[in-house]
Amino acid sequence: MQEFLEFAQNNWGLVLAFVLILGWWIGGELFHWYSGVKMIDADTATRMYNRESGRFIDMRPRKEFDGGHLPGAFSLPEAEFDQLIDKLRKEADGDPPLIVYDDQGPQADRVGRKLRKAGFTRVYRLKHGLRAWQGAGYPMENVKKGEGTMAENNGNGSTGAADAGQRQRFQIAKMYLRDVSFEAPSAPEGFRDEWKPQLDVELGSRHQPLGENTYDVVLSVTVTARNNERTAYLCEVKQGGVFRLEGFPEADMERVLGAYCPAQLFPFAREAINDLVVKGGFPQLLLAPVNFESLYQQQKQRREQGASDQNATSQDGGRA
Repeated sequence: MQEFLEFAQNNWGLVLAFVLILGWWIGGELFHWYSGVKMIDADTATRMYNRESGRFIDMRPRKEFDGGHLPGAFSLPEAEFDQLIDKLRKEADGDPPLIVYDDQGPQADRVGRKLRKAGFTRVYRLKHGLRAWQGAGYPMENVKKGEGTMAENNGNGSTGAADAGQRQRFQIAKMYLRDVSFEAPSAPEGFRDEWKPQLDVELGSRHQPLGENTYDVVLSVTVTARNNERTAYLCEVKQGGVFRLEGFPEADMERVLGAYCPAQLFPFAREAINDLVVKGGFPQLLLAPVNFESLYQQQKQRREQGASDQNATSQDGGRA
């Protein structure tokens, strides 16, 4: 104790700064606790969205919302709160989790407290806001006019140019887990082995129309882990999504459905795979980002090359 007092006397500036920072942190935590607006990270928000039909609440101005927002977000600018709260009540039937966000996080507390006062009981604030969501590589959607681009946060490229003045809309209507499976054939004996796995990851996707401008896209991700010359686990996730696409040229639709939509599904599939692997008794597995645009172009080239080879074979057969 005496040594601490001597240190404090000789370094009172550092001690004062530490006390102020600690008090600021404790005060902030107590404030969030008493306000009833708990702060959650992007991974937790994703699970709420996927499993509990959580709803994102975007409190930024409408122009910023149109430029890019979280999947299925409800636009609720603070200045329009009183005018829009009844509409939100109708759309958020059943008291789902409401996850409020702004650009960086802190300002969302005000709208979160207003939602609590309006009767919503499950209100959360996204830690570090939109920037944290983008930094984690999770998908976004937006509406733009004339530019023909969708919100990008994964480096997979834009969706191509639209006709001049044409309004494009890309909306994630629903995310859902279509199918999951997990097998651990070497358990429990394999848990004694030193963990130096060899991973094999297979990707596939398919899509089908559901109605006018609405499409169902399913991304399949299969992970096989081999350790000590035997299969440690086999994990497969089929992550589905319902997308609404409007205003895209016909020439771009295949690319949007074959590359951009699977890229939006991948973070959710990655999170589901990690959950299954951890629950199976193995170390967490965080799959690396995937460039779906590049995969799509490679598949397209293979299809074109195969068609070209087939035509050449048919022509040779005809001459013979």
